[in-house]
Amino acid sequence: MGTELVVLGQNDIMKGGLGLNSKAFQMKPSTIEIVQKMSRAEGAIPGKLRISDTGQHYDEMQVVMLFEPVEQRAYFEGQDYSKDSKLCFSLDNVKPHDKAKVMQAMTCANCPKASWEKYRQTKAREDLPKCKEYWHLVLADRVTKLPYYLNVRGTSIQPFIKAMGVVVKMIHLMKAQGQNPNVFDISFKIYPVAQEKGTYYTLGFKDIAPLKMEDRAQFGEIFLDFANRKAQNTVLAEHDEADATAPAVVEAAINAAVTEQPAGPVEGEIVI
Repeated sequence: MGTELVVLGQNDIMKGGLGLNSKAFQMKPSTIEIVQKMSRAEGAIPGKLRISDTGQHYDEMQVVMLFEPVEQRAYFEGQDYSKDSKLCFSLDNVKPHDKAKVMQAMTCANCPKASWEKYRQTKAREDLPKCKEYWHLVLADRVTKLPYYLNVRGTSIQPFIKAMGVVVKMIHLMKAQGQNPNVFDISFKIYPVAQEKGTYYTLGFKDIAPLKMEDRAQFGEIFLDFANRKAQNTVLAEHDEADATAPAVVEAAINAAVTEQPAGPVEGEIVI
């Protein structure tokens, strides 16, 4: 059987896109993190948003969500917060994931590593739950159109929940006006907020507003790309790998203070 020879010309080159079909060239989201003072990352600037794999820093980023936020959990053994020490995790805050190395319980609600009972009795920091809950977001930057992961942890959860309440109200208002909005039709800015005179930083949210009609199609294309990859389980695999290698300084900041507020199906206080 013969193979038809395809001849490419200058017009094809000018159109662009040639040679970019390899799976190695698929866009994989980077992770956005807040740089804390105890960060050991080379060149990291405390009080800035940082892109984990490129080292770029930002005072703020204007983003849209590509999917609904998801409550998740992770349990690390010891103080070495690495892929190897990550024994158990949940991507739905209901039960451990099938790929967890050592499941700590059948369900998160009954897991001793997520229980606040001992801490309520002793109020000792060493008795805080070892399994940490957080919100996982898939975002797109409005300027670069690049996708990112963001994990909202600790005392950042409260302002995040408040901001999502504003997003929900805007979506319902758009529906009342006869529109059919998507989750990526609402834009907002994220930025670091100094706490305790700059001893640590949390996430802030502002400028929450609907996108203009001409901007919605661009982020719709990004959403469709992720939706197709999610259906093939590739997005999930990428996030699992990214979150498993979270630096120890992030988890160290989560242990800095305690706030009394339940969150998720596992009753408890939020820790930062």
